[in-house]
Amino acid sequence: MTRTEGAWSGKVAVVAGGARGIGAAVAEAGTREGGEIWVLDVHASAGERLAERLGARVRHRTVDVTDEAAVARAVDEVLSTHGKVDVLVNAANRDGEFDARTMTGDEWDAFMKLGFKAPWLMTRAVLPAMERAETGSIINIGSLHATHTAEGAFPYGAAKAGVAGMSRSLALDVGCLGIRVNTVDPGWTLSERVNEHFDQAGAHERARVEKLHALRRMAQPAEIAEVVVFLGSDSASFVTGASWAVDGGLGARHA
Repeated sequence: MTRTEGAWSGKVAVVAGGARGIGAAVAEAGTREGGEIWVLDVHASAGERLAERLGARVRHRTVDVTDEAAVARAVDEVLSTHGKVDVLVNAANRDGEFDARTMTGDEWDAFMKLGFKAPWLMTRAVLPAMERAETGSIINIGSLHATHTAEGAFPYGAAKAGVAGMSRSLALDVGCLGIRVNTVDPGWTLSERVNEHFDQAGAHERARVEKLHALRRMAQPAEIAEVVVFLGSDSASFVTGASWAVDGGLGARHA
């Protein structure tokens, strides 16, 4: 994978769920590569801090990306400001452990609303502008759980498998319009939430997880962001319908 400096120069990118974790790393990398970044996230204070740190080319809007009307308003503001959306990154995420025997319908709906429906709402909102421009890149942040899950992860794997399937289907439907759709599937990534998990679980658990990886470590969010920047750049002009495992070799392991 190669790319030049300024890979997003002149591009307008919307990062849904971009205030923290991988999404924030994407916003930072995209800014460094010359992009104009709009971060849509329900976490207002985190988004404001991010925008302040990264400067004038990052704008944050407090948006619930599961709300159809709010998504439409936010995308309309981007289009009224720039006239286009070149890149959409769907990074909003939810995890949690549920028992399929006791999970309620309301819990299922809430989980899937953010994990599966929101990427579609965001995609639907930007597609008309991308179609008019006859170009665009949509990158969904998936997970290794789409293909290799674990006990106690229900229904996270189901949501991420759905995102992967949606990406492939959309890639076929909109490729003729010049729009590319791909999924990036991280494994263990040291976001704020994951670091909090290991702070509670202890050094022994961290060491156990690190050893599962071929590289004997977990990813930094910036390492995931680098792949996202590539997929959103012109260097990836013939890449679509693909799932990119960025997992340090975790998915290569049989046992």
